Amino acid sequence: MPHLAIGVPKIIWAVEEFDNLYLDTSACTHWMNRRVFRTPHRKIISAFPEKILFGSDEPWTSYEAEIEEVNELNISDNDKEKIFSRNFEKLWE
Repeated sequence: MPHLAIGVPKIIWAVEEFDNLYLDTSACTHWMNRRVFRTPHRKIISAFPEKILFGSDEPWTSYEAEIEEVNELNISDNDKEKIFSRNFEKLWE
């Protein structure tokens, strides 16, 4: 689901139920998405690092800002690696 499912709790919690459901970080730093998120994006990313894919809406949002956002989270380096690459690699094995 793009844009971390815009923070919709029903979709977010479904990632625990469905093995093939992932969320992506695209545009999570965009001002508009910050206004419409029902659940804060930092909380979503921190809760499900194994179900988050790094994504970008470049050129509408900055991938650099999204990288910085993930790097600033209080999660392990291992979880950050999952978000930036390992979750994607696991999908395409």
